Amino acid sequence: MALHRPLVEIILQHDFTDVFEKMYAPDEHYFINLLIKLNLPLDNLIANQQVTFVNWQELETEKVSTRDSEGRTITLSRIRPKTYQHLSTTDIVAARKMGCLFFRKVSPSCDVSYLTRLVRVMNNLQ
Repeated sequence: MALHRPLVEIILQHDFTDVFEKMYAPDEHYFINLLIKLNLPLDNLIANQQVTFVNWQELETEKVSTRDSEGRTITLSRIRPKTYQHLSTTDIVAARKMGCLFFRKVSPSCDVSYLTRLVRVMNNLQ
């Protein structure tokens, strides 16, 4: 979610985080509920625009071990979106075509040398 500064200032003036502290994924519920509670004109404030690119087309499987109620180890497979180890021109173009500003699931060791070169080129064009 991306917010304009004036909207952030309104949100910071009205703190109801204590109501959401025990909720699962409160960040997915808090802001929209606060805006509704404040009776703000949402049609004028919210753009239905995806800002974070998530690649659900190239799924990955992660093995997760846990214990059941009797202490036995259970291994589960969890499906998740692609984690990027390298960002290519194709990846960046796909995200930008959707209007996205950010990537989700980028490894800390991701090769971002392409982005560094791209930023330099774009800065020289301005």
